[in-house]
Amino acid sequence: MFAAGEQRVDQVEADEARAACYHHCHVALSIDGLIPGGRDGFVKRRGLTGCGAGPASSAEIGGTRDMTDLAVIKEKLFCALLSDVMDALGTWNQAMPPRIRPLDDSLVMVGRARTALFADQYSVKEGENPYELEIQLIDSLMPGEIPVFSCGATGRIAPWGELLSTAAKARGAAGALMDGLTRDVRATRAMGFAVFAGGIGPLDSKGRGKIIALDVPVEVAGVKVSSGDLVFG
Repeated sequence: MFAAGEQRVDQVEADEARAACYHHCHVALSIDGLIPGGRDGFVKRRGLTGCGAGPASSAEIGGTRDMTDLAVIKEKLFCALLSDVMDALGTWNQAMPPRIRPLDDSLVMVGRARTALFADQYSVKEGENPYELEIQLIDSLMPGEIPVFSCGATGRIAPWGELLSTAAKARGAAGALMDGLTRDVRATRAMGFAVFAGGIGPLDSKGRGKIIALDVPVEVAGVKVSSGDLVFG
């Protein structure tokens, strides 16, 4: 039996492959949230508990148990089976659209979200540092975390590139996710850092968009994400 809010699923009919997936999901579903996905995209599920376990405590999130869970998820699970599991639990609309693609589909990305909300901008005030909150987020990253940028649908900015990839990787980040663009793609691929983005373009965010809030609930390509959610890509 699995519990997700008020929804209860007492029995899931599945073939042997799907049953194996449920077995491997034991650890993943025992922590506070799951956004499974894979090379085919992303799936999101929050507030999900299973196997008789409750939500993870604050001590478990980001701790030894959490890093162990992430390693198991990365090794054992992949998008299609996880999407089937979420369907069976009644979660139908959690996959990000096909335009959110990996720079390198040989890499698997799993970790906990750190969200950032962008707003369109058409100028830079004198003396303003448009990267202030962006730098604050990157500097505060913990191992296994994933910056998640909600950039909107304008396609005006490429907030992620070689510099942020280098800084995030040095802090142990598991990757980056955004519905905006990314740039410096050859350098990012060469360093083996996982990035999922809504496209590729050279446009710096300066004068086009800036982060206005950190660690708030956001929508990324139409999917709600909160800091602490698990992201799998």
